[in-house]
Amino acid sequence: MLKDITTKLCILSEEVMEYDKFMEILKKINDLSDLSKDNIVEKIKAKLQEEDPDLCQEWEKSKPDNDSGSGINYIFTISRGQNSKEVKLLHLASYWNCANVAKALIENGADINAEHDNKITPLHIAAHYGHEDVVTILTGKGVIVDAKNGDGWTSLHFAVEKNHENVVNTLIGKGAKVNAENDKGWAPLHLAAREGHKDVVDILIKKGAKVNAQNNKRYTPLHIAAKENRIEVVKILVEKADVNAKGIKDKTPLHLAAKKGHKDVVDILIKKGAKVNAENDDRCTALDLAAENNHIEVVKILVEKADVNIKDADRWTPLHVAAENGHEDIVKTLIAKGAKVNAKNGDRRTPLHLAAENGKIKVVEVLLHTEADPSLKDVDGKTPRDLTKYQGIIQLLEEAEKKQTLKNENKKTPKDLTENKDVMQLPEKKEEKQIGKNAIVKEKEQSAKNAIVKGVIVCFVTAVIVGVALAFATALSVPAIIGLAAGSALIVGAGQYIMSKPKTEMKEVKELVPRETEKALT
Repeated sequence: MLKDITTKLCILSEEVMEYDKFMEILKKINDLSDLSKDNIVEKIKAKLQEEDPDLCQEWEKSKPDNDSGSGINYIFTISRGQNSKEVKLLHLASYWNCANVAKALIENGADINAEHDNKITPLHIAAHYGHEDVVTILTGKGVIVDAKNGDGWTSLHFAVEKNHENVVNTLIGKGAKVNAENDKGWAPLHLAAREGHKDVVDILIKKGAKVNAQNNKRYTPLHIAAKENRIEVVKILVEKADVNAKGIKDKTPLHLAAKKGHKDVVDILIKKGAKVNAENDDRCTALDLAAENNHIEVVKILVEKADVNIKDADRWTPLHVAAENGHEDIVKTLIAKGAKVNAKNGDRRTPLHLAAENGKIKVVEVLLHTEADPSLKDVDGKTPRDLTKYQGIIQLLEEAEKKQTLKNENKKTPKDLTENKDVMQLPEKKEEKQIGKNAIVKEKEQSAKNAIVKGVIVCFVTAVIVGVALAFATALSVPAIIGLAAGSALIVGAGQYIMSKPKTEMKEVKELVPRETEKALT
């Protein structure tokens, strides 16, 4: 970039003239109607003689080797503090916008492409300050339009940076290269994008500027505009530029805009096809960068399309990043959009580990309220409580751990179970269940035995009673009476068995009756 000339102008090394005084002299000469190549030197001498005779005498006595004798290429020394820089009269005419003086000097033999400190030419100076008349004169006299200074800047770079539209058009019309690069690989379009000069951007594109040109960091003009929040320039560039172009470290324009929190630019880029889950070389997405830098409005835009659980090279999710930095609102937004609260990074740490370790108590509260597990351990076997030194967080984590220990194997607390009408009692442990089953089996076996005994007794008594009754009431033979009595007794006994063992299956009852008796009864 061109630096302003200082406030002192020195002729030779010791003699000093006030900057403003010499500028006034040169401007007065520039306004003379009879100024020409034949009298320009005499006019300057006359004014110097009038203002400072000693300086005029020194000028005539001291001439550089390359001077033809007129003093037209005399080297002036510009003093800036302890530093001195050499400059010629044509540079001063360009700087002070003295077009007539410049024309006369050139026609008198002044070096139109003369360089001073950092290889600055008169055209560089005129373009930088937007001196259209001087630029027109210089470009009309055979100046090297694309001459570069010590940093590789051309006159077009200078004019574009300072938004001098007319100078830009003049230079391009005289053959200036619209895609010329400086030492950092910046084309004029990069500079126009950085400064937000949308009209100059439009001019350059129409004149053939490459919209996807990359500088030494592989950044395109769109990268630059997105980073600097040049909304109007972004709107122009996205119509032709690659919105997913990758710069240094694989950063896209969306990465740069998200990191800076430029929500309008982020919105424009996404609508024009920017990939929201594009990763840089650390596998970070735009959402990671927005979450890290607490740009909540950008996060709200991104989560509508982004993967909230995507992991970077260290297996961090956006929630890890937000939790570590204590960005409470972003943590809430991510969780509301489905972020996994117990996601583990490469060290097997959850967002709760990171929030606890860094003393982010508000985030700890949010995470615990959304079922973050305080008992999870990292690669070193440490829980969030082990990592924190903050008493308030320790208390929160201990309370959460106590609540967790009350939960049963189905993740329900006693309170959950008492509120559930379908659950009559807490599930028993495995060992207790087996003991209960064994007791029930033994109880069933004893009941069966008791039922059989009762059945036999009732059977015997019934047989006796029936036999006696039949003997008196009928004339049946003794064997017939005995058979009928026995059959009746068996039926009564079986009924008693069933009544004594109501839960025994019918299959078990049938097995108690001999098959022959069953056939006789049926």
